[in-house]
Amino acid sequence: MSNSTAIDVSSSPQLAPVRAAVRRILDGHHPYPAVLVDRHWQLLEANPTVALFTADAHPDLLVPPVNVLRLSLHPDGMAPRIANLAQWRTHLLKRLRHQAQATSDPVLSALHDELCGYPGGDGPAEPVGDLASRVAVPLRFRHGDGELSK
Repeated sequence: MSNSTAIDVSSSPQLAPVRAAVRRILDGHHPYPAVLVDRHWQLLEANPTVALFTADAHPDLLVPPVNVLRLSLHPDGMAPRIANLAQWRTHLLKRLRHQAQATSDPVLSALHDELCGYPGGDGPAEPVGDLASRVAVPLRFRHGDGELSK
């Protein structure tokens, strides 16, 4: 354990310039959604566009601390509106499993176990040579009569 004192990033005056810079970056992504998460995937900041994706989520999932992976994959969260849920779920679970194993973090391991219990199916296996599909998978989100994807 370190002798250093933990800093509360939400209220530390020393970090006010950092928080302002992060806010400018998130707002600069408008009209696209942008979030800042901690190492456990807890939502720290988001731009207003994110509300478009969370509008139909159960209010309990939006009570801080909000875990963005739980919100994304929970059947009462965003999952019913994700057009490529099986592929998205497979990608997120694989990343989370890798992160949990690499860090030996019990919080991440517990989150992985929880999310594995949610419905949604398994997506296609990622092609071995396709680096892009191993790094990122586009989220295809149903909104109104259309689909948002980037």
